[in-house]
Amino acid sequence: MRYIVQLDALRGVAILFVLCNHTLPHDHLLFKFSERVSGPDVFFTLSGFLITALLLKDRRAVAQQRITTAGVFKNFFLKRALRLYPAYFLVLAADRVLTGNSTFSYVPYLTFTSNWVIAAQQAWGPLPPLWTLAVEQQFYLFWPVVVLLLPKKWVPYAITLCVGVGLYSQYVLPLPPIGLSHVLPHACLDALGLGALLAWVVVEKPQHFALVYRVLGGLALVSGLLMLGLSLWEWPFILQQRTLTALVVVWLIGYFVARGDQPGGVVNAVFTYKPLLLIGQISYGLYLYHTTVLSTAWPWFERLHRHLPFYQSIAYSNPLLLAESLVLLFALAWCSWKFLERPLTGLSKHLVRKKTPVGLDSSPPALIETLGEATPSTLHPVRS
Repeated sequence: MRYIVQLDALRGVAILFVLCNHTLPHDHLLFKFSERVSGPDVFFTLSGFLITALLLKDRRAVAQQRITTAGVFKNFFLKRALRLYPAYFLVLAADRVLTGNSTFSYVPYLTFTSNWVIAAQQAWGPLPPLWTLAVEQQFYLFWPVVVLLLPKKWVPYAITLCVGVGLYSQYVLPLPPIGLSHVLPHACLDALGLGALLAWVVVEKPQHFALVYRVLGGLALVSGLLMLGLSLWEWPFILQQRTLTALVVVWLIGYFVARGDQPGGVVNAVFTYKPLLLIGQISYGLYLYHTTVLSTAWPWFERLHRHLPFYQSIAYSNPLLLAESLVLLFALAWCSWKFLERPLTGLSKHLVRKKTPVGLDSSPPALIETLGEATPSTLHPVRS
C-alpha cells in the first residue's frame, strides 16, 4: 500500500486558501474564492477519510488477533498526541507571552473546548483558528468507538447517520453571518462523515469503488456549479457550503485512490507540484502559527524599517510588511516540521506496537497506511 502523496498537496491548497482569506482585501478574487472553498472543511473531509481508513484496518488486525482492541486505542491516541500536541501547546505558550492576554482566556484551548465557548459566547477569543482542532479532538474521542466496537454491519449505517446529523445541524443552527454555531462538532459531521464513508467503501467494499467514484464525479460537478452560482448569482442554498466543499474533496480523494499512481493528467500534475507538496507538509505549522505571527510580527517589522536608509520610501508599506510576515511564518512552520513534528512522528513509530500490513489485494492500489493527520485549519474568524 502506497503513500498518497497528492493528499499533501491538497492540504497545501487548503492552507493557501486560509492565508488568502486572512491577508487579502475582501474584494480580491482569491479572497472571495477562499470563502467558498472552505479550508476547514477540506481538512475535516481528509481527516474523516484517513482516520476511518486506519481504524478499519486496525479492526481487521484485531479480528486476526495480531493486536488487541486496547492496543489499538492506545496506539491511536499516542500517535495523535505525539503528532499534534507539542506544537499546539508551544503556540499557546508563545501567544500568551507575545500578546499578554490573560492566562484564563487560554483555558478553553487547553481543554479543547474552545468551539463550545465560541458558540456560547458568540465571541472568538485570542486564537480563533484553534476551534477546528477542538472539533478534531472531540471527533477522536468517539470515532474509534464507532468504528472499532460497533458490530461490523452497523458501521456504514453509523457513518451515514453522522452525515445526516451534519446536514440537519447546518439547517437548524444559526450559521454565519447570523451566528457561530458552525464551530460545534455536530455541524461538522457531514464533512467528516463523507470522508469516512469513502474510506469504508475503499477498505470494506472495493468491488463497489468504481461505481461510487463515478457517482462522486457527478456530485462534485454539481457541487462546483452550485458554489459558482452562490458566488456569482446568489442562488438559494440547496446544500450548505460545507457539504458542497466536502463533496468536491471526496471526489478528489477518490481520484487519487483510483488514478494517483498513473502518470499524466492535469489533476495529477497540479497535485504533485513540489512546492505545493512542501506547503502541504508544513501546513500544520502554518495553521497553528499564522494568527500569532500575523498579529505580532507586523509592528516588529515596522520598527525595524525605521533603521533602514530607505525607510521613507517603504514607510507603512502594507505589501512589504505582509511579505515579511509571511516569510517569517513559512520559516517557522518549516522549522517546526523539521525539528519538532517530523522527529516526534518518527518516534511514534517506535513506541506503538508494530503490525504486519493488512492485505487488501482486491482494493484499489492507492490506499494508504501511514499518511498521518489531516491538519485542521480555519478561514477568517468570522467566516467558515
